[in-house]
Amino acid sequence: MIHDDAARLLAAGAALEDLEPDEQRDYDSHRAVCEDCRRLERDLHLVLADLALSVPERKPPPDLLAGIRRVIAADLEQGPRLLAAIPSIEPAAPAAPAPITSLAAVRESRRPFFAAVGLAAALAVVAVGLGVRTVGLSNELDRSTAQLAALRADVAAAAAALKLAFGAFDPNLSVAVEAGTAAPVMSAADATALIGLLLAGPHGVEAMSPDIAGLVQTSTNMGLCEPKDGAVEVNFLTRSSIDASKRALAARVGAVAAVCGFETTDSGGYPGWKPEPGASVVKLIDGVHQELFGKPMIVKAIHAGLECGLIGEKYPGLEMASIGPSMWDVHTPDEHVSIPSVANFWKLLTAVLARL
Repeated sequence: MIHDDAARLLAAGAALEDLEPDEQRDYDSHRAVCEDCRRLERDLHLVLADLALSVPERKPPPDLLAGIRRVIAADLEQGPRLLAAIPSIEPAAPAAPAPITSLAAVRESRRPFFAAVGLAAALAVVAVGLGVRTVGLSNELDRSTAQLAALRADVAAAAAALKLAFGAFDPNLSVAVEAGTAAPVMSAADATALIGLLLAGPHGVEAMSPDIAGLVQTSTNMGLCEPKDGAVEVNFLTRSSIDASKRALAARVGAVAAVCGFETTDSGGYPGWKPEPGASVVKLIDGVHQELFGKPMIVKAIHAGLECGLIGEKYPGLEMASIGPSMWDVHTPDEHVSIPSVANFWKLLTAVLARL
């Protein structure tokens, strides 16, 4: 909340760059410790930028100058009465005029009065115009400020609902309204199409493995969404240990995108590698592991791309197993390995090769 109307007016004056030096110093001191005033000033900058683009340009009517001259000419005939009609001004008694002997002298004697009345009339026209414009801008500013406040309230309500819905799944979720730049924005039709894709596009787990409990078999992840070269690019990372399932899910993503007016392209990816925990090569490795270390091997499957999928694509039906030392945070700057497990892995690998 703004502390009072004085602080609000100072923030508005700062946005308009219309503060006196002492007012600017006072406002700068207050602004440094007041987030409300800083936010109001940012919002007013946005409103002023919008006003500069939204007010249509208007040309003065062609007879404006002639009309002003007619008004000035009419006022000249009533010049002395105009002064007399103002009670607070007592005109000084005029000095006795010198005799005028030529028309040129008459014109010369009236020139200062012409200039004064003309300037006053012009200033009056400008002042009236600025007054109307100021009132219009003030009303527009009030409306835009109210709209911005309503937007903030709507976003705050939506953020509260999202935090309640996600709860412990995303405890740090936050939504904020921030000042942006004057960059071009997409049309309403394009925005509707993009929102439709984000809402309707598949995202998350599609199917679990029937062979290994708790293992995800097929999924897609809606990832990066960004403007690029005059378009908007939305990335979906689709995975499956079953190639047919991956292709079917990718086709569904493409169908939703087409309905929303987007084109799709496929790139990258790993071939699927279906888990076969009962394969003979798995049993062989497990037996050798028990002989060397006195305990059975822990057989797991992961929902990720592995080189075995690439090899299996070239050699269909080939039995494979992926083994290695104990590693953590793989493919990150924190990746590390258990050194003792490297020695155990080497013993197991050489023993298995000797049995083949």
